[in-house]
Amino acid sequence: MFIARAGKDHPVLNQYLDLMVKEGLAANMELDMMNHPNGRHNFDVENNEARSREIIARTLSFLKTHLEVQ
Repeated sequence: MFIARAGKDHPVLNQYLDLMVKEGLAANMELDMMNHPNGRHNFDVENNEARSREIIARTLSFLKTHLEVQ
C-alpha cells in the first residue's frame, strides 16, 4: 500500500490516514508512506515544489512496480 499524506490537509482526513498507517504497521503490512509536511490537499497540483515532485515520482514508481506497467 502506498500513502501520500499532506500535512496541512483536513485534520480529520489526516487522523484517518494516521490510524490506517498505525493499523497497517500493527498488522505488519507492506506499507510505503510519504508525508508532505507543508502540503495541502491537492499538493500534487497546487504546490509546485521539490517535495511535491518527489512524491509524484515515487507514486509513479510504486504504480509501475506494483501494477507491472511497461
